[in-house]
Amino acid sequence: MPRTGGVAQRDAANATALPTRTATAISDAGLGIARITPIWNPMIMLAFFYALLFLIFVGAVACIVVRRRRRTRARARAAAAHPITTAVATTTTKAGQGPEKGGQPLARDSGESDADAFSDANKTVTIAPGAGECKGSPASDGTGTGTGTKRLFYTCSGPSEDWATAPPTLPRSARYSSRTLTQMSSLYHGNGNGNASDVSVAQRERERETSQVLVWLPSFQSNVGAGGTRPGSGAGAGVMRAEGGEQGLENGSGKQENEKGAEEQALKREQEQEQEQEQEQEQGREQEASEREVVSGKEDSDSPRLHDMTSPQLFEEYDIIFAGGGTTAGIVVGRLAAADPSLRILVLETGPHTQDDLAHIQPARFLTHLQPGSKTVRNVVARPSEHLNGRELAVQCGQCVGGGSSVNFAMYTRAAASDYDDWATVHQNPGWSWADLLPLIKKAETYQNHPNRPTHGYSGPLKVSYGGAPTNVGLDYMATVGRYDKTRAVVDDANRMVDDVNRHEFWPKWIDGTTGRRSDVAHNYLYKVLATSPNVHLLAGHFVKRVIVEDGRAAGVEFVRNAQVLPDADDAPRIARAKKLVVLSAGGFGSPAILERSGIGKKDVLERNGITQVVDLPMVGENYNDHHLLFLPFHASEDAETIDGIVRNDPSEVQKWSAQWLENGKGLMATNGCDGGMKYRPSPEELRAIGPDFADSDIWKSFHAPTPDKAVLFFGMISQYIGTAPPPPDHKCYSTFAYLTYPAGTGSVHITSAHDVTAPVDFDSGVCSRKEDVALMRHMYKVCREYGRRMASYRGEIARDHPRFAEGSAAAVPADGAVRAGPVGLDAPDILYTAEDDEVVETHIKANNGVAFGERGVDYSTVSAVCGPREKGGVVDSRLNVYGVRGLKIADMSIAPSNVGTNTYSTAITIGEKAAVIIAEDLGVQGV
Repeated sequence: MPRTGGVAQRDAANATALPTRTATAISDAGLGIARITPIWNPMIMLAFFYALLFLIFVGAVACIVVRRRRRTRARARAAAAHPITTAVATTTTKAGQGPEKGGQPLARDSGESDADAFSDANKTVTIAPGAGECKGSPASDGTGTGTGTKRLFYTCSGPSEDWATAPPTLPRSARYSSRTLTQMSSLYHGNGNGNASDVSVAQRERERETSQVLVWLPSFQSNVGAGGTRPGSGAGAGVMRAEGGEQGLENGSGKQENEKGAEEQALKREQEQEQEQEQEQEQGREQEASEREVVSGKEDSDSPRLHDMTSPQLFEEYDIIFAGGGTTAGIVVGRLAAADPSLRILVLETGPHTQDDLAHIQPARFLTHLQPGSKTVRNVVARPSEHLNGRELAVQCGQCVGGGSSVNFAMYTRAAASDYDDWATVHQNPGWSWADLLPLIKKAETYQNHPNRPTHGYSGPLKVSYGGAPTNVGLDYMATVGRYDKTRAVVDDANRMVDDVNRHEFWPKWIDGTTGRRSDVAHNYLYKVLATSPNVHLLAGHFVKRVIVEDGRAAGVEFVRNAQVLPDADDAPRIARAKKLVVLSAGGFGSPAILERSGIGKKDVLERNGITQVVDLPMVGENYNDHHLLFLPFHASEDAETIDGIVRNDPSEVQKWSAQWLENGKGLMATNGCDGGMKYRPSPEELRAIGPDFADSDIWKSFHAPTPDKAVLFFGMISQYIGTAPPPPDHKCYSTFAYLTYPAGTGSVHITSAHDVTAPVDFDSGVCSRKEDVALMRHMYKVCREYGRRMASYRGEIARDHPRFAEGSAAAVPADGAVRAGPVGLDAPDILYTAEDDEVVETHIKANNGVAFGERGVDYSTVSAVCGPREKGGVVDSRLNVYGVRGLKIADMSIAPSNVGTNTYSTAITIGEKAAVIIAEDLGVQGV
């Protein structure tokens, strides 16, 4: 803590005078010794001895002074170079009671009482994270009466990258995880005037690199700060305030003054902290393993400590190496390591860690990963397509620990039983039928919505619920479609995997209904074993370049750092060797690319990139397939409950819903806003309306018609704006959406460089390349618009995100700003579209549709390294072995023999559980 008043003057005088006094003493001592006649006697020896002790003492004092002056200068430089953030933590006890009388328990050292911990926590402290510092002081809640609330305000400065290696030392009663110190401030960012601010790419990058962070105290119930707002008047109203690069703190009663004698307490505490920090450095990981990590002040018994394997000491050889640390790899590693802790496993993940990062664990924040400059999502850009009027389509892929499970929309949508039966029969993969896979599907989940459903699981790692709260817009949507669409029922479970089509459901989510956290693979499989298994290493921020094949066997991998995640790491290629198995789990884009760089693939693709062919598998990278998506946003009424405010970082909305999420895991922060959906199969009348391009096609007659459980489209609604531009300021919005479940068009993805892992791929998406798909997407638009405009919340279309129909057309959309007073009646006739209108809709679709990211946040692209017989184009066999190479498997969505008519995250989980069983059987591991 900085000194003030006389203390500061005294310190300055001492700092100036001490070096002078020290130099004079040394000089006098030297002159004295020089004048002594060198006679060997006890008196001379004794004098020499005392002089030497004096020199040592003076030298030590000088070193201390120099050290303190250097530290002070470093702090000053850090404070000038980095913005300061004030974070608020509170502990609330019953009125007039301390924690020893029933208040919230406090973290404490061994032998320390709750009362001592409470007293210690409310002292002024100084926290020193290397080049930065944190300062704290107690303050009241601003009400002055009745609640017994105490707060600690910690102001921290210094680069967050320093905190990763030298995190601040908090008081004993305020233990924390270094991971929670690096939360992105952009999640709470305002412009300092109480309004939400548009965060530019450059600004987001700056915020990632600086120390605008929240310091959460796990032993306290913490309030979330929000930039640019003043706190409310109630107890525990916390705030971060950003103004002109400086941070100020205000509460209900104004600025609090430091207690008398705080400077002396801070000095004493600083000395104690230096000693504690030295002890903690010696203890290292031993202490870290003994402390339970708590996120944002909210305890979670399922959350292990952060296993920081950014740069582990690698073993000379591993039993298994995984190229990719996403959904399927996380499940396989979690299962194998739990069953056989002796297995040495290395996971190489391209992206960063996600553990306990609010952007990942708070479900409503999923769209933050799709913003430009994101390090957790990779944008794969297709070549210009004649089918999209020359547009370059971008597909988003999860690129972080946990993969798509950590960043997707968290929609719980399961495939039809016939999808898996096709894998087993049509594509000749024994062991992959619905009957084979259903036990594994149930094994992965805990279904919290309804008990005793035969196709659901109730003891798995991943939780399924309706989320923290239904929005009134979601309830409005369900009421509207239930009355407007009279031929389709509203049910409580449209994910039984049998007889699910044409049923509207209040849609379930991959969210823990108890904690409100995203239920992802990273936290529920992978991080759990990393916390307890020293033989499992996770190396984040590294690309796998190629598989090393020796004598027809996968002997290891070559990998390089991801400069976006690890800009200062060594960029030299490294080798990791595998004793038993290499598993590619890099997804629909990553796995075929690794195969091709390893010499496994189509001959002309390899020759074009100067690669010697090792194995001829011509279908590597072919038959790319995904779901084609369209959003239609609408203006909503003022009373609509939407997550727009959270998505655009509105400070009051973020603070409000984060506080509820911290308290009980409920509210809008604990939802994805997708409250309704339906797997759609057209009636005969609707089939005629779609038109002959689809109704007379083979895909309908030979594929859909004979299998009544296969949906043609999926329809849903999400309580926020999703469109082509930033959301309208200060407007509430909702969006209806739909996607094509089984597109007829397919594409391909191939490498363009043998050595550069970041080189753009040669990607043909295949979107809109077939007339059947275009006909269905026209119908998607029309149905989505009818659903959206009949809701009670409707206040008009957002014109920029709808087709530009000719003036005078019955389908014309009023210009933006011409907000309508209310909805169209439920019994009003549907809009009639002319042939000219259909052409306008088609043009709009080709200019604005996407691939899959909307249904789940990121892409799980399929069918680019398919599972099936080699003579029929298979890349792997039914046990996931790559043809032509021993000890090499693929376990991700790229092996799907054909598409599934639903969000593919659930299918990726199923593949992960199946792969875990297969690999365990191959290795002789029991208990998976």
